[in-house]
Amino acid sequence: MRGNYAAHSEQSIDLSDNQQLVSIPRVQISDIRLRPKTRKAMWIGLGVGVAAGAAIGAGIGSGVSNESGGDFSNLMPVVIGVCAGAGALVGLGIGSVLANRHRTIYRAR
Repeated sequence: MRGNYAAHSEQSIDLSDNQQLVSIPRVQISDIRLRPKTRKAMWIGLGVGVAAGAAIGAGIGSGVSNESGGDFSNLMPVVIGVCAGAGALVGLGIGSVLANRHRTIYRAR
């Protein structure tokens, strides 16, 4: 069951779920996990992904413009932008997975 912590006693733990208070007996609880409240990992992943993608795009773009004798030098910003966008998506995906990790604070024996 998912819910927000409300209170606890020797016999039960109370969670609020959709404006209702639900009391769960402790003998029925196998573990309790907390989800982080911030999405900091998503934003860090996004930033790292953009930077890495832009760096890779700059390397690819400089190689293309040098080999072609300057015909594709105007495409370098496009290559950097596309690679930065792809890096942003990958970084955001990884950050999202890391942001949704749960931390176990109780496990029944």
